[in-house]
Amino acid sequence: MTLPNFKLKIVAKQPVCSDATAVIKDSENNTLKTEAIPSGVTENITINDTTVQLKDTANNNIGSVNSYLAESANNLTAPNATVNLNGGAFQTPRSNQTIDVLTRDQNSDVYSPSVSGLTLTFDRYDEVDLYMTKIGSTNSTWRSALRTYKAGLITDGIWSKAYYINPVLGGTSGTHAIPLIGATPLTFFGSITHASTGMTGNGTNGYYAIDLTHPVLGQNNHSMFLYLRTNVARDSGDIGYQDGSGNGTVLFPRYADGNFYSRSFSGTADSVANSDSSRVMGLSRTASGSYIVQRDGTQNTFTRSSTTVGYTGTLSTLTNRIIGMNMNVNGIPFGAANAYSTREHAFIWVGEGLTSSEMTALRNRIDTLQTSLGRNV
Repeated sequence: MTLPNFKLKIVAKQPVCSDATAVIKDSENNTLKTEAIPSGVTENITINDTTVQLKDTANNNIGSVNSYLAESANNLTAPNATVNLNGGAFQTPRSNQTIDVLTRDQNSDVYSPSVSGLTLTFDRYDEVDLYMTKIGSTNSTWRSALRTYKAGLITDGIWSKAYYINPVLGGTSGTHAIPLIGATPLTFFGSITHASTGMTGNGTNGYYAIDLTHPVLGQNNHSMFLYLRTNVARDSGDIGYQDGSGNGTVLFPRYADGNFYSRSFSGTADSVANSDSSRVMGLSRTASGSYIVQRDGTQNTFTRSSTTVGYTGTLSTLTNRIIGMNMNVNGIPFGAANAYSTREHAFIWVGEGLTSSEMTALRNRIDTLQTSLGRNV
């Protein structure tokens, strides 16, 4: 038997490739995306944009969310900060910028605002710069003299004890009203002559009022000082306040009888002979049983107990109002003959009680200031 012919056909098997897995990582080997790619397929892999949110050190968001393309080079700009002082806009510093902040409150306490990302530097003479700006002066002699005066009081430990300081500079009613320390300008009444050396009442109706925003002067913790440029014998008080019963704190630099009279939370006046009403005149009380007066370079201690000053007038600021070139009697000036002063006022201080040595230090600083200003007598 004959068999038929056969043909053998060998078929090769096609190779099979497994699917691929793509892994995308950043430069720190962090996996950004993993994706399977079927064998034999061309596929595009899209990486999401980068989202950036700028925050401060307290984790507060700063500005909007920013999106950037992968591997792109971009600048992220931090917004400027805004510094508000005393309720008003001060300036807009750049992020990480160092700025100088010149500010203080009405009681001489320096503000210390905290602004993230900024270094704030405080100028020790900020009150002086602010005062010079308010009176509209660039006089370098005045600025230097006031800076020296303030630095001296800081050294003496009494700068912080001032409630009100007025250097009486500028020669006009507008500039003379502006205090170096104290929130409220002087209020003038009647006729007062304003000059470069100071201000002088007419002896008939001219006086000024100091309305303190600081709490009322303490019964056993107060001081008042003036720098007077004229020697006048006259029955006038030059600064003070009292109630209707005569209890109060008043300076009478030189009466017509040749005596210096004073009261310190008392209804009884104390006296000492005084032949010259010019230069530094002041008083201070730090205890209930006595107080000290300053007549230029001389001090006198009076044993006199303090008493409550009881105002009976209607003025709401009676307990905080002090009158110069006269005295406050229940909110109005004393109306007796010769009660209005004709002495020239060139400096005013109202503050906490000072010790004897502190009074001497203040007297010397005021005297040096007037010498530097070229108007000492």
